[in-house]
Amino acid sequence: MDNKRKIAAGLLGGAALLMLICVVAKIWWSGDGISVGPFGAEGRGRSLSLSKLDSTWGTMGMFVGIFGIVGALVCAGAAAAAGMGKVVGSGPMSLSKNAMGMGASFLMFSIIFLATLPGRAKGISMGAGFPLALVGGGLAIAGGLMLMQWEKSPEGQAAKAGAPTGAPGYPGLPAGGAPPMGAPMAMGGPPPPAAAPSTPCTRCGAPARWIAEHNRWFCDREQQYL
Repeated sequence: MDNKRKIAAGLLGGAALLMLICVVAKIWWSGDGISVGPFGAEGRGRSLSLSKLDSTWGTMGMFVGIFGIVGALVCAGAAAAAGMGKVVGSGPMSLSKNAMGMGASFLMFSIIFLATLPGRAKGISMGAGFPLALVGGGLAIAGGLMLMQWEKSPEGQAAKAGAPTGAPGYPGLPAGGAPPMGAPMAMGGPPPPAAAPSTPCTRCGAPARWIAEHNRWFCDREQQYL
């Protein structure tokens, strides 16, 4: 499950970079000495407003730019949180869900931006902006979904509660350490059998530790509950 968190961090980081490139670089269309981006066009020694060419086209370009900037910031924050193994926000305000929402919105407005290309501009050639927008929005959705799945895992729940991943249920305990003497047990949680103080991990075979607070065995090598 820890690998899923790392993959999510990579996907979200890539999404943030691509969104930013799509917004800043005027690479959506080019031709006749003019290069077009969401916030305007450049060419022939001057800057051009898309709204002056077509009001709808200019408005959609503005939305692409706004959602691209905000989406890049959200995805970058989610990537950083995932990389550090932290859960930021909860419910609709979680970074994972916001990254998915920003990715979907960025994709939607990018498609509308392409569809509203005015007739007078149809002679110019499409650049790399729209394909990069598709990839960036897709990475944001995939990364946000993967991060959300990690947040629901036992490791994610422990991170949300503030417990170190190396010692679930006992804040401040280093990885591989034994639960402190006198630590309270979960109500109704039986202690490990006296004749079997440890049990092998079902994945790697390494000795597992009993976490009384969660009433489960935990493998330090796999960083997962059994």
